[in-house]
Amino acid sequence: MLTTASSPVTPFARGLPWLGSSISLARDPLAYLVAQYRKLGPIFRVRVPGREYTVLAGLEANQLLHHSTDEIVDHTQEYRVFQEALETPHVLPPAAGHYHRELRNLQKRAYSPRSLADKIPELVDTVHRFTDKWAPGAVFLAETAIRPIVIEQTAIALVGSTAIEICDDLRVAMNALIRVGIVEIWPRWVLRLPNIRKSVEHCRAHVRSLLASRRVSAMPERKDLIADLMDARWASGEQLENQVKEAAVLGAFAAAMDTVTNTTTMLLHMLHSHGDVLKRVRAEIDEILESGELSLENFKRMPVLRGAVMETMRLHPIAPVIRRRAAEVLTFDGHLVTPGTRIMFATCVPHYMDEYFPEAEHFDVGRYSAPRSERRKHPHAYSPYGLGPHTCLGQSIADLQVPLIAAAILCRFELAHEPANYRLRKTALPFPRPLDLNFRVLRRRS
Repeated sequence: MLTTASSPVTPFARGLPWLGSSISLARDPLAYLVAQYRKLGPIFRVRVPGREYTVLAGLEANQLLHHSTDEIVDHTQEYRVFQEALETPHVLPPAAGHYHRELRNLQKRAYSPRSLADKIPELVDTVHRFTDKWAPGAVFLAETAIRPIVIEQTAIALVGSTAIEICDDLRVAMNALIRVGIVEIWPRWVLRLPNIRKSVEHCRAHVRSLLASRRVSAMPERKDLIADLMDARWASGEQLENQVKEAAVLGAFAAAMDTVTNTTTMLLHMLHSHGDVLKRVRAEIDEILESGELSLENFKRMPVLRGAVMETMRLHPIAPVIRRRAAEVLTFDGHLVTPGTRIMFATCVPHYMDEYFPEAEHFDVGRYSAPRSERRKHPHAYSPYGLGPHTCLGQSIADLQVPLIAAAILCRFELAHEPANYRLRKTALPFPRPLDLNFRVLRRRS
């Protein structure tokens, strides 16, 4: 970061010697960045061991990110480890320019709500299958109980198969790649450790077997991500390379594993911390199931559940910051940001600003329904999935899976925090999630 006579010095957030802001960012980055925004304004710097970031926060920062092209802010460097691990430059998150647009267009049909609609009964059955053994008195760690459900649902919805055998390896591999490449808290040699390499290769081998089996036994009636990838061609007319197909499938599993798992566990926590909302959500679910089944259309008739999901993602978003690097000189709030500067777009800081969400600290599921519709009054203020051309491709399936899993659990079980006086603790590594969140099964519901 350079300054000139016309560019004021960008302030630093106070931190610990050597550690800087790393502990606060690791525990609850959004709470920390909101506090610094209120103290220092929309642009400030934070230090972590070995580097510093310029933080851009507030609605104007979100608008800048939303309208920025790859020529203005670069997103590729943090994802290079993914390209190396999967042996292809064409991995969706770091892809840029026309390759990025092509990859998104080739995959977007499989992620669309319409393509998922007829799979909902099977997705519900998956939840029941994994929870059938829950007995009154049993205690389970929410994260470990929900993650295999999410991975299996994702496999069913997108590739028409199972993926439960790679659940643990996927967690190990993605955790390492994210900590090395994106948040940069582990050295690169970690990826050469035998257990990490084994997990990465096991995941890749599983996906290769899925692709190979689909080549051998064509399934023209099956319309899913693999089918689309098999038929896909680059704009040049050439077929997609096998590594590109492999990366697309693994990317779907990886994104769902963190986004859906962490959001669903946090949703269950929020509902069981607000008994009045939980009662209303359960009433909605029961009313739907008395006359039919869970479906895309019926989810539209559940505004309280929908509001609870959106409010959970506002208060506890899975991606509270978006990391980029300046590709050219930027001017923001009178400050110059020079090329190469590491940037944190604190996209979810507006989530906690009363001017956009009145009484923003409160869990209020009525914010999103008419006549209030707070999210629609200020475009770009609500951004749990990121902003701009690199917005999460899988948000449609996440928006389906999170309420579906919660509804399928709540219709069959009454749960309670274990211990009953549980107080939320969070970590942001590798993505924000609750720590030690356990539930006790009180009873099965008829």
